[in-house]
Amino acid sequence: MNSPQDPPNRWTVDYLASLSDEALERLAERTLGNLTVSKLILGRCLLALERTGLPARRGLSGAIHYAVLKGVELIEAREARRVAGRCEGLPLLREAAETGRIGWTYLREVVRVASPETEATWLELCQRHSSRRIQRLVRNTREGADP
Repeated sequence: MNSPQDPPNRWTVDYLASLSDEALERLAERTLGNLTVSKLILGRCLLALERTGLPARRGLSGAIHYAVLKGVELIEAREARRVAGRCEGLPLLREAAETGRIGWTYLREVVRVASPETEATWLELCQRHSSRRIQRLVRNTREGADP
C-alpha cells in the first residue's frame, strides 16, 4: 500500500480510494489545475524554442516539429503554443491558468476572443457555466467584443 510520503506518480487507485472524500476531491482539483499549468508551460516552451531558433539549429522546421518528435500530438502542440501566445496579452486569464483557477478546456476557448478589456467577464463566465456553454458563447462573439 502507498503512503503520502511516496511520490504522487506512485500512488495507486487503491491508495487514492482510501483517502477521505475531502482529501481526494482536493487532490483531484489540484491535479486538474496542474494539467492546465503543464499545457501552458508546454506552449511557452514552444514559443521560446521558436524565439531562440533552436529547432532550426537541430535541423527541424520549427517548435511544433520538435514537439511532435518528442511525442506530443500535433494538435496538442499547436493549441498549447496558440494559447500560451494569447495568454501573454491577457494577464487575468494568464494568472488564473497559472494558479489552476481555470481549466484548459475553458482557457483554450476564451483566449480566442478575449481581450484585456473583456477577460474579467470571460473568467467570471467560465466559473459559472459549462464548457459547452462557453464554446457557444465564444463561437458567437467577435474577437475583443463582450460576450
